[in-house]
This record gives sequence, structure tokens and C-alpha cells, in this order.
Amino acid sequence: MDKGLRSISELSLDSSLHAINLHCNNISKIEAIDHVWNLQHLDLSSNQIDRIEGLNTLTKLCTLNLSCNLITRIEGLEALTN
Repeated sequence: MDKGLRSISELSLDSSLHAINLHCNNISKIEAIDHVWNLQHLDLSSNQIDRIEGLNTLTKLCTLNLSCNLITRIEGLEALTN
């Protein structure tokens, strides 16, 4: 089911959020979440993402779901230690 969201920047995300679920959209880029420092769970599965980026500041992130995207290389996760 396509929910129609094309960009995370279309949303106003509060910096105190602990979980974001944006699966089944048309998001092509991970952006506009670097200020959500308390984020622990992020679901961007079933989108159009082809590159992992923009996650460096999410040091509290424990769960990341990027399944069913267009990603061909796993990189950009060095800062995530949880």
C-alpha cells in the first residue's frame, strides 16, 4: 500500500521522537532526521531508497529497517553502535 510520501522533509518531526515508521511510501532519500537525537526505532522499509546516508547523528538508534528498498551497498552505518 503506497501512502504517497515522497520525502521525509515533507514532515515536521519533533526532536524528542523515539520511533518513526514510514514504510510503504515513495521516499528516495534519507534526510531531515538528523535532529531527532532520541530516535531508537526507524522503519523505512518498502520505499525507493538507494543509499544509506544521514544516520550519523542517530547514536541511540537500536532498530533500523531498510528492507525492500533499492540499496545495493551497505555503508554509512559506522556511527551506529547500538
